[in-house]
Amino acid sequence: MAEVLPPKTCSIDRLITRKEDVAKLLSGAKTATRRNGRYADLGEIMDFGEKN
Repeated sequence: MAEVLPPKTCSIDRLITRKEDVAKLLSGAKTATRRNGRYADLGEIMDFGEKN
């Protein structure tokens, strides 16, 4: 049986908003962000405009 999750409290694009934090994330210096609430579903992808 699938787990029923509570509704999202905000959208994933609001999870990391500070330019300094985005730069840390892209350099590998930042690997986690903790927030109260639910921002994304498993497998949801954040796009920072960087293409590999």
